[in-house]
Amino acid sequence: MEDDESASSGSSDSDEDDAKPKKAKAGFSMPFDTFIRITRPMGIHYAALERRVIEIDKGIVRLLPVRERSEQLLGEAATRPGAEISLEDVHQLELGLLTKRREEAALPAKGRRGRKPAPAPGQPAGEAAFTALDRLHRAMLLFALGRSTLLRQVLEKELRESKRFERLALALNALYPDGSDERRMLEGVQAAMRGVR
Repeated sequence: MEDDESASSGSSDSDEDDAKPKKAKAGFSMPFDTFIRITRPMGIHYAALERRVIEIDKGIVRLLPVRERSEQLLGEAATRPGAEISLEDVHQLELGLLTKRREEAALPAKGRRGRKPAPAPGQPAGEAAFTALDRLHRAMLLFALGRSTLLRQVLEKELRESKRFERLALALNALYPDGSDERRMLEGVQAAMRGVR
């Protein structure tokens, strides 16, 4: 009798394991409709962010965690911890990413009646920008990888060129939850910024 009970309880345990939801992907997510309602009034078009900063899957928009963007923002240096990377390499990566985005923008996309979709407002056709968010995420990755000398050089350049970088860091610090990996990296970058001044 005990064997039958253990066998039946074992099969119900395996059914419960099958019924468990899959582990959610890292990053912050929301329904697509909510994302559109929030971003459209601000002039943000999701097509320009997709596969770069966000991922859209089955009606859910997920903000990609900074670590998932590491290869995009740092190239091979992100995948090889011992790889040396200089400020010039960072600049070349930025230019390479721009070239890749321009090529993607130039690919023919089928819209209505075979026409290309119109570019996002304020953005010339075929032109993609390495944004302040890209630069901030790159700095966060450099902090996480322990590349303090290169981080300092990047921050000196960013702070010399514009205040947008620093303002974005402050805004994101208010949005990232306490204890998150992104918040820890961002606070490290902000501490490095104070040291640069």
